[in-house]
Amino acid sequence: MIPQCRKPSAAEFLTIAVAAPLTGSSSHVAPEMVNSIQMLVDRVNETGGIPGCLVRLAVYDDASDPETGEQIAEQIAASDALLVLGHLLSGVSLQARPVYQVA
Repeated sequence: MIPQCRKPSAAEFLTIAVAAPLTGSSSHVAPEMVNSIQMLVDRVNETGGIPGCLVRLAVYDDASDPETGEQIAEQIAASDALLVLGHLLSGVSLQARPVYQVA
């Protein structure tokens, strides 16, 4: 369930986590991934956000590595993010999956 916000202020955001391979073997794909998501977030925010809340991205580098992806998943699970977009690589996603399931 998405929390209802009043008129957006600097402290009222809905956070979307993006787990992308900013470094490592698939880093060449990360800029397109992050930039396309940011474009959508910008458009949503231009129209007032989601139920009156502005949306922000929290971008995490999973380094194209399953172990790093698991550590990033733990950081995301402990954050205020409502959802996570990513991980790009299936091996990283499979390693991170149990962390997200418990969260």
